[in-house]
Amino acid sequence: MRAFVLLSLFSCTAVACSGTDSSSGLHGLSGGAGGGGDGKYHPAASGVGVASADGCTKLSNAVSSKFQKLHCVGTTGICPGADAIKDSCGTFDQGTVDGCIAYFNEATTCDELRTRTTGCAVGCL
Repeated sequence: MRAFVLLSLFSCTAVACSGTDSSSGLHGLSGGAGGGGDGKYHPAASGVGVASADGCTKLSNAVSSKFQKLHCVGTTGICPGADAIKDSCGTFDQGTVDGCIAYFNEATTCDELRTRTTGCAVGCL
């Protein structure tokens, strides 16, 4: 029940589809290479595919787990980091999924985690 409550309060905003590297590390938001200056973190692409449904499950589970560890009240979108592309992209880039998960896990406060769930861009292959 707690997980359901966590997944129903906070909604994720749209993110861009990108399969390009970021020149910055995981810390903080950056324009990201190929991100069009969108202010989102664009993790390095690996070129390895993961089905979008599996990628969304991994992203959602990671955020839910981090919300619980930080004792946050709130939720995220159905597919954090990829809500805007989940229906149009059948295959996510595994490197960007893993990169967003690492980015989410670096958050040290609930507010930072909420910002990061909308500030990371999963790539589409």
